[in-house]
Amino acid sequence: MEHRAGWDATFSAPKSVSLTALVGGDARVREAHEASVDVALHELQRYAQARLGGNRPSETTGNWAAAKFAHDSSRPVDGYAAPQVHTHVVIFNMTRTADGEVRPLQPRELYKTQQYATAVYRSELATRLTTLGYQIERGATGQPEIAGYSAAYLEASSPRRRQIEDRLEQLGQQGAAASQIAAHQTRESKADLSHDTVQRQHREMAARFGEQPARVIRSARVHDPRQDRDLSPSAHAAVTFAKDRNIERAAVVDERALLRDALSRSMGNRTVGQIRTAFEHRAGGGDLIQVPQPLGIPARQFTTPEMTALERENIARMRSGQSQGTPLAAAALRRDVADHYSHLSTHQRAAVEQVLSNTDQVQALEGVAGSGKTTVLGAVRDAAERGGLSR
Repeated sequence: MEHRAGWDATFSAPKSVSLTALVGGDARVREAHEASVDVALHELQRYAQARLGGNRPSETTGNWAAAKFAHDSSRPVDGYAAPQVHTHVVIFNMTRTADGEVRPLQPRELYKTQQYATAVYRSELATRLTTLGYQIERGATGQPEIAGYSAAYLEASSPRRRQIEDRLEQLGQQGAAASQIAAHQTRESKADLSHDTVQRQHREMAARFGEQPARVIRSARVHDPRQDRDLSPSAHAAVTFAKDRNIERAAVVDERALLRDALSRSMGNRTVGQIRTAFEHRAGGGDLIQVPQPLGIPARQFTTPEMTALERENIARMRSGQSQGTPLAAAALRRDVADHYSHLSTHQRAAVEQVLSNTDQVQALEGVAGSGKTTVLGAVRDAAERGGLSR
């Protein structure tokens, strides 16, 4: 079929969370996972768009149809199905437009929003676990892990992950795409194991490692989470961190990137709602400036007063420096460089000539990927150095 039926968005709890819920038997942890998935889906759905076809921009609808499937174990490895709380969300390829028509989803924005949705899930999960008394620490990829588990127990309870990593090492590959391929290549058939059998395996594993889930749960029941929250960064401090981190990389930033980093910064101590409230307050107060939103883009774009001032300063400096300098290379030297770099294309030679002969103090070279910008700049630098300019 040419029509894609839908997409599978999988929310997988960190291993320590799965051990606490499934082996330790704290049902509240499983409920925290499911509630966190719902919050993440609500945020993800904000950016759902309809694909209208032709040259028409996508319409932001903010609605879709989806179904959730909750699982509690991973694929078996050598007959052992490790505890793994995860939820598959099948997002059907349909959305309703403002005029009531059902159209296919625009997948581009789903992919652009997935990092934000992951941050929402992790932040919400960490906050709910903290409220239950669990102490949270950041894992290797920024995921919220419940403190109190040994590395050896976590590794022994993650045979599927180890199987995939071994396959990647054999292939000499890395990255998300390679991991997905390795997962398909190594997965075993689903074993017909009864619930009692799986539970017995989990209990035996826990016994070998000193009954850590039970100990972690007992500790959480006597821990006062307020003492951790009081020392955590405020929602406004988290937004400031996100703003500074993103603006140093780009003049205009998507709100999803700002919210993602603010949530990551405050994970476990501030709710998604608190971060959004602080973000909107900063946007309304002028600390963040919304720029005109391009057609077909569902997320708002922001810059800052400081970046606006810097842009204006750059424009003023560019204008004041027009025709105020001297060419980087004299005519004779430019001809010599042109002869030396005879392999350049017509467009590249024209760019070299324009840069070397221009008298503006500020110049910019723009070109698509693979057009030879680095090659052009190499010729320009050679000519400038031969003309007496130092590196």
